[in-house]
Amino acid sequence: MIARWPGKIRPNTSSNEPLISIDVMPSMLDLAGVDCDVNLDGLSFHELVLNETPLPERPLCWALTSNGDQRSEAVQRNQWKLVVLHPKATPGSYDHPRTELYHLSKDPSESNNLDQQHPEGVKSMQTQLQTWLAETKAMATRQPGGW
Repeated sequence: MIARWPGKIRPNTSSNEPLISIDVMPSMLDLAGVDCDVNLDGLSFHELVLNETPLPERPLCWALTSNGDQRSEAVQRNQWKLVVLHPKATPGSYDHPRTELYHLSKDPSESNNLDQQHPEGVKSMQTQLQTWLAETKAMATRQPGGW
């Protein structure tokens, strides 16, 4: 993300804080001074942008469908990222998933899958991802074609 706001954002600053798209809406509302009575996913990065205050540690979760029927989900927790791939599976079913685990600071290109070396980490992150999926599905707006 690139942000410029003369007089508000200090020039030539950078951050390695992980953000995710769901952080944009709460941040823009917060920066605009708009009170929102709707419970939004994501965190405001208002203090990060204006005061360089780090965000609290949190897992980042996301899901996507590609090629019309392949589903994948991911969770990033600190420097670890778990990817769960579901070829032609029901979303979130975990029928026959393939997992990939990466240590992002040591392997930013995600080329060294460590899932076999860290089965407990995979299990823990997979549980966290399944919980997020269930919570998200329960609150999600109905989508054409299903979710």
